[in-house]
Amino acid sequence: GSVFQVPVDARQSESVRLNERFQPLVGFNMTLRGGIQADINFTRSRALALSVAGANISESSTDEVSVRLSFSKTGLRIPIPFLNRRRINNNVRMSLTFSSADNTDQRINFRDDFERAIVGEELAPGNAQASTRITLEPRISYTISSQVTADLFVRYTSLESEGSQIPSTSTLNGGFNFRVSFSN
Repeated sequence: GSVFQVPVDARQSESVRLNERFQPLVGFNMTLRGGIQADINFTRSRALALSVAGANISESSTDEVSVRLSFSKTGLRIPIPFLNRRRINNNVRMSLTFSSADNTDQRINFRDDFERAIVGEELAPGNAQASTRITLEPRISYTISSQVTADLFVRYTSLESEGSQIPSTSTLNGGFNFRVSFSN
């Protein structure tokens, strides 16, 4: 008989990584009369990493739902005092975005589980960490012309974590952008 041998490559990988991302997995958008628009998206991602040297597998997954409501008015005419009673056309857009993302990280060590199984001990649960991030952002955009735009926004973010080294936090950010473009 012959023996089948597979040559071992010195460049073998010590880890394998798999990434999946569905963005959006499911999405829905709707436009109503009067410039109102609604978008709803569900996103799912997962990352798996197998470490041969460490004899463990890590899994990180995220499920996110986001909802955005917006209103836009085109051709809004506002009197400008310093332009001698002339009116200019402009655009106003208001939006409100809400998102909620659930993150789960888990690590399983095969070596520890194997040693416990040999001596008849109960297998330890994987080290699991979970967090939920909630974001709420109202925004107002004002376009005077193709050269002049302004944005005002406020963003609130809350992170609640369980079994994680990252503490639960909440932040409030805001900003104002005023853009003037000069061209020939």
